[in-house]
Amino acid sequence: MAGFFPYRIDGFGGSVPTIKGKAPATTAIAAGDPLTIDSDGYYALMVSGGQCDGVAASAVASGDAGQDLVIWPANLTFKVATETNAPAQTDVGEFCDFETATTGAFTLDVSDSTNDDFFVEGIVERLPDFKGQTLAAGDEVYGHFNDTCYNA
Repeated sequence: MAGFFPYRIDGFGGSVPTIKGKAPATTAIAAGDPLTIDSDGYYALMVSGGQCDGVAASAVASGDAGQDLVIWPANLTFKVATETNAPAQTDVGEFCDFETATTGAFTLDVSDSTNDDFFVEGIVERLPDFKGQTLAAGDEVYGHFNDTCYNA
């Protein structure tokens, strides 16, 4: 699954804080898409190197401006898939960039740190499935957006 989703290292559930915002016109937004507040005050898709003001917790189809959007604050810990390169222990503690940055398909490239979009705090551990086989490395990492690119 592509996109950014809240991640709790302790594995326990619980409520995740959300805020409400409005989507701009003609922009489809999927749950898990990082967002930035545009010059009109709407939550639009974040671009690599941009500011993350939150992550979509709900989806909206393209249409009229002002559609309601539920948003996770940007200062949470998120998990996200990597694409081109599988994460390694040496990636922990490093910044990386988006590999894909389109609605519903945000992923990271842990080998690229030109824009420093995301800070990797760890690799999501894979547990064995019901047959005792470890799932294929889904290549997910967890961490947070660059502290300088979000409004906490």
